[in-house]
Amino acid sequence: MALRRAQPKLPRRINRKRQLEKDLEHVTQEMYRRNKELADTNRTLSLLRTIDALVLESRDSINILGEQIAGAISRTIEYPLVAIYGPSSLGTERLESYGIVVANGIALEPERLEDIKPTTKHDWYKSSDKDRLVSLVRVTSHQLAYYLGCSSEIAEYLKTGPIKSAYVAKLTARQKLVGVMVVGSSEPASGFITPDLSLLQRLAEAVGIALDNKLLFEENQQVLSQIRHANNRLRELDHSKDEFISMASHQLRTPLTTIKGYLSMVLEGDVGPVTKSEKQMIQQAFDSAERMVFLIGDLLNVSRLQSGKFIIENKPTDLAKMVGTEVGQLSETAENHKLKLTYAKPEKFPILNLDDTKIRQVVMNFIDNAIFYTPGGGSIDVTLEATPTEVIYTVTDTGLGVPKAEQHHLFSKFYRAANARKMRPDGTGLGLFMAKKVIAAQGGAIIFKSTEGRGSTFGFSFPRAKVEPKS
Repeated sequence: MALRRAQPKLPRRINRKRQLEKDLEHVTQEMYRRNKELADTNRTLSLLRTIDALVLESRDSINILGEQIAGAISRTIEYPLVAIYGPSSLGTERLESYGIVVANGIALEPERLEDIKPTTKHDWYKSSDKDRLVSLVRVTSHQLAYYLGCSSEIAEYLKTGPIKSAYVAKLTARQKLVGVMVVGSSEPASGFITPDLSLLQRLAEAVGIALDNKLLFEENQQVLSQIRHANNRLRELDHSKDEFISMASHQLRTPLTTIKGYLSMVLEGDVGPVTKSEKQMIQQAFDSAERMVFLIGDLLNVSRLQSGKFIIENKPTDLAKMVGTEVGQLSETAENHKLKLTYAKPEKFPILNLDDTKIRQVVMNFIDNAIFYTPGGGSIDVTLEATPTEVIYTVTDTGLGVPKAEQHHLFSKFYRAANARKMRPDGTGLGLFMAKKVIAAQGGAIIFKSTEGRGSTFGFSFPRAKVEPKS
């Protein structure tokens, strides 16, 4: 029996060497691929950071920012044309150039490309597609002119130029179109490689947000400018109004003083006897004239506040006697309104250093308001007390009260609560405003608390150390 000859086998080390070579080639390819991906990622991140920095640091117009962004993109990718278009300042459906950058050595005139104004009427803008590749070779001049929103001459200029295809991406932000980015290539549409398309897609998102932020900033600046202009105009009108109020108040004061004087003479019988009904009517006329005098005083004080001429003139004042006098003068008015007005004058009360005229107006205003805003059958309690540290004046009524939602506005100029306007339409909203200014100017504090439908307390307090005359 003949023996078979064994087939020769490759040594194991040769097989192992081949396997190692294959593994090394695979690892090398994988490393190259990973390095390429890493380089593309770094390039993308670097460009995105550049765009962010441009938006944050730019104080220039949207057109200059668009040109800066287009320039940054052009320096990163090797395509001959980068153009960014955004909304027209005229608000039409055509987009206008925000920035066009042509690479060196490319026979294109950026000035001629300024005439390109893409129209958003094109069907593509209404589609859900975010981007598209356009072959300038395959479209007619007429189609290109319609699509780009330019003249046939510019379209023909582009078709015969070095740009053979273009990548067009919608720029969106907050779910709305804010522009278009165009990247031109001297190669056919197939010349756009996948990594570049991925980068351009990322850039389109970033550029859309960047343009939107800039547009919002410019809109805000315009609104802010309009508000400033309106505020300046309002200040001018307010100044004119104050001048008119001051002039009118001065002119009204003299005839009103004369009217009050003659009415007072008639009431006192200086021109002969008057009947009870005549006296009542004349008294009402006198009271109205007096209210007008107080109103004019408020208007003049407001005018003085605005012009910086509001001056406090302190002198020794018997506040207890002053309050008693005002209560006495308003008692008849309270009786006519069927109200109970009470005041327990303190037996001993210190003399205070106050502006007699202005404090008297505040004292009267609080009592007068209580009378007019308290329905018949109610009561008004006026108190004045001196503690070891302060003096306190309050007027407490059982009247309308102030709605809680309106209380924080109450001491504003010309403000009146809704229920007060219904009950007394002729009020001005100056009394409480001036009261707060007068008290604060002399180092005091306003006292106020109220419950709608149950009544209010108005008053003021002064630290004794501030208002007692120095010995």
